[in-house]
Amino acid sequence: MTDFQQAVVTLLRQQYPDFLILTEEAEGGFVSPGFVVLVGEASLKKEMGRRWRRQESLIVWYYPPANGQPQDQEQSLQLLLRTAARGVTSEAEREQGRLKVTLYLSQILFMDEEEAALMKKLLLEMGASK
Repeated sequence: MTDFQQAVVTLLRQQYPDFLILTEEAEGGFVSPGFVVLVGEASLKKEMGRRWRRQESLIVWYYPPANGQPQDQEQSLQLLLRTAARGVTSEAEREQGRLKVTLYLSQILFMDEEEAALMKKLLLEMGASK
């Protein structure tokens, strides 16, 4: 789990303590209400010297409760996700009764080659690196 994914999961757990939050697809299906937070794409590219550009996307599926006011919860969810980190942009769409929010993180990092190699290894292990 990347630090970005961990930050989003932590925020969701604080805001929605009674909801199930998964970081992998559920094989047997999913019972609402809850969230699935998946890493989309991630990359780390050297720009110059110790300067690196990190880009990562997360896909957050929101399964609203069967009863309740989904619009209110969706608005608070989008606000919450927008505050997940600096440099984060988002887009949302409805798909088959669920809300799909895609978060995009873009950061400039300053680190040496060893630190960058460790971060790249983590991204490769997640299967999300380009």
